[in-house]
Amino acid sequence: GMDYEGEGFYAGVWTSTCGDNGSGTETDLYVGTEINGFDVGFIKYEYAGSGDFAEYYVGYSLQGFDLFYAQDVDNSDSDFYSISYGLPSVVAGVDASVTYGDTGAADYVQLDLSVGDVTLTLVDTDSEGTLTALSYSLPL
Repeated sequence: GMDYEGEGFYAGVWTSTCGDNGSGTETDLYVGTEINGFDVGFIKYEYAGSGDFAEYYVGYSLQGFDLFYAQDVDNSDSDFYSISYGLPSVVAGVDASVTYGDTGAADYVQLDLSVGDVTLTLVDTDSEGTLTALSYSLPL
C-alpha cells in the first residue's frame, strides 16, 4: 500500500491477492480527514473479476480503544463495526493489539503482533476459519 498525508486530509491505495477464494486481486482506494477527533472518510474496494463496493466510515480512539463503523454506500442494510485495543507491552519492542469485528454476515477476532515494520496477523473468522498474514511497512 501507499499513503499520502496532506494539509488536513489523507489518501491512499492498498492492494493484495485474495488467497484461495478465487476473487483474484483486491485494490482499496481511500480518502479521509479528521474532524473533532473523529476519522471520517470514504473507501472503495475493487476486486478483479467480481463485484466492487464502497463505504463511508468513521473511527474514534478513546482510552486505548479504537472504535470503527462503516456503512455500504449502495446498501444501507450492509454495515461493519470493530473495536480494537492495544495490549500492554510484555516484551520490549513487540507491540500487540486485539480486534473484534462484525460484518453482519460473520464476525472475527484478530491478533496483530508487530516488531518494527513487520506485522504478523492471526484472524479467527466464522466463515473462513483461521487465517494468517505477514506484512512489512516500507517507509518512503
